[in-house]
Amino acid sequence: MGLLHGVDAESAARLIAAASDVALLLDDKGVIRDLAFNDGALLPEAGARWLGRR
Repeated sequence: MGLLHGVDAESAARLIAAASDVALLLDDKGVIRDLAFNDGALLPEAGARWLGRR
């Protein structure tokens, strides 16, 4: 059992985003599929460029 066992995906994402400056969700090949920033001002600048990259 993992630390977040039983926590739904949305709640886990909120917790991880709140606890870090940048959170990246990678697929099994290391490609960035989703991301969250603690400071929302960073998302428009970096977010679009990072999605789909390794």
